[in-house]
Amino acid sequence: NITSHDVSTEFSLNTPLIDILQSHHLDFYQPCGGQATCGKCLVRFSSGAPKISYFDRLFISPEELDSGYRLACKSVLDQSAVLELPAATDIQHLVVETGRVAAAVNPLIRTKRITVKKPDLESGKSDQDLLADACEIEQISAFILKKLPDILRTSNFKITILTAGNKILDIYPGSENPTVYGIALDIGSTTLVASLHDINAGKTLAVETAINPQTRYGDDLVSRLSFIIKYGDSQQKLTDVVISKLNDMISRLCHKAEISSEHVYALVASGNVVMTHLFLGVNPRYVGYAPFTPVFKEMRVEQASTLGVKIHPEAQVYVMPNIGGYVGGDIVSDILTAGFGTGNGKTRLLIDIGTNCEVVLEHKGKMYAASAPAGPALEGSCIRYGMRAEGGAIYDSDGLNSVRTISDRPARGICGSGLVHLIDALYSENYIDLSGRISLDRAFPADVLFAAAEIDNQRAIRIIDKFHGAERDLYLVQDDIREFQLARSAIVAAWKLLCRVSGCGPQNIDEIYIAGAFGNFIRPDAAIRLGLVPAKNLNHIHFIGNASLEGGRMTLLDRDVPDHVRKMAAEISFIEMAGRLEFQDLYIENMHFPPL
Repeated sequence: NITSHDVSTEFSLNTPLIDILQSHHLDFYQPCGGQATCGKCLVRFSSGAPKISYFDRLFISPEELDSGYRLACKSVLDQSAVLELPAATDIQHLVVETGRVAAAVNPLIRTKRITVKKPDLESGKSDQDLLADACEIEQISAFILKKLPDILRTSNFKITILTAGNKILDIYPGSENPTVYGIALDIGSTTLVASLHDINAGKTLAVETAINPQTRYGDDLVSRLSFIIKYGDSQQKLTDVVISKLNDMISRLCHKAEISSEHVYALVASGNVVMTHLFLGVNPRYVGYAPFTPVFKEMRVEQASTLGVKIHPEAQVYVMPNIGGYVGGDIVSDILTAGFGTGNGKTRLLIDIGTNCEVVLEHKGKMYAASAPAGPALEGSCIRYGMRAEGGAIYDSDGLNSVRTISDRPARGICGSGLVHLIDALYSENYIDLSGRISLDRAFPADVLFAAAEIDNQRAIRIIDKFHGAERDLYLVQDDIREFQLARSAIVAAWKLLCRVSGCGPQNIDEIYIAGAFGNFIRPDAAIRLGLVPAKNLNHIHFIGNASLEGGRMTLLDRDVPDHVRKMAAEISFIEMAGRLEFQDLYIENMHFPPL
């Protein structure tokens, strides 16, 4: 009996808990994909707790073990049990404004009224021939042919057509003026975000956010690729769960806007290389091996019904093009949003910070892109008390005496932005030195929240304890700081290498753009102090939020964008970091923090 989700089920003795959870499509935090290397998939048994495993003892305190906590990935049920999963609610995400209206609209889906010539005995033309003559479009599907004869004759051959490029999506009697809707979709490794738009009026109507259900097979791309490689038939499973979740989100979007999903004629999806492959049902396994070759790079346009997406059956699904390696369509949307490729002569740097950090530099009219393996620290995955950005996660710190949590819930872990701000607070006060080592030379004042500690023979700092309202005592340990240094050094080495390749000094960068939900919650002063970005006046650092979603919206509202995006993506020079000695040298050189 899973009380947190109101699920009761029967199972055979000695069934792994993870099999039961997956069979009921229950999302739970499992960053390592069930390899028992992260210790994050905690569940609590109120009765029937399985025997304590070796891995349970590695990651769970004796007190928590006595309270019924176990690792889901190593729990095997040998009796009836009652348990709770942590609530995956209150996801930290960027607010996408509804009700916003675009200044100018040139919609991706065109609405046009036409008059079709009536058939006669002399020409011998079919209804399809006459429609093709009237609209100069020859690609007419069986879906349209089924409706065509009756609509032509009941409307006296005056009809309204909806088109995308050279394809007719739907037809209506000429007197009707259908409202046309489109959806922008950001397929993030952790989070899915979708927004619904009236694409004739240019208005945003509703937004939905959900945890990507693929996280149950691994929190990051490497874990998911490992899962696919290990289990040969698993790619379809990852495709099916994300399409199913998307259809749930579409249903909720349409319910909010009080429309039928049959009136959604376009969907624009942006995501990294692995996510877009899985979205289309394409196996990305060879992206996991050098030379990291994707199956496709160009913008894909597919029919919604082919993919199992429950909108209008003839609707077009546009998938943003990939650039190369791990630099995908989400970054194309980022640079579209930031205004790269507009030829204004500025030198601009874009950084999309996550487990895999992508960097784009535009200098003297040319663009260069690279990805850097920042690792899972910035998602909270390999941090001792880390968690993803949801309710109860520490995301900011007001100096040494208070912390802020998502949704103001009791602190239960540290997410990526919280890790950055905690380290910044401690480094600024010299409790962490240039090398990243926790200093024992300075004692914390008695009146502050933080305190020196030791965890498993490691230097540590207690951030907050149960006495001050946390769900459990939370610490930042020395290894956590090292993990952040590794991530930070990879990011810095990536943008410094692009500067070298392009012949641009960091001091010559005019504007810096930080994209993604994670980046948007980092304070710019902390990013500069820790050296994540080149030192610039704060006015030249722009947080552009979920630019992946915004790029989809821009595409829905301007039919010229797809051609612009195709051209822009094809002209970007992709710089592969793997095995490049310059990158390795820069990575080592930038391990220390910059002087204050």
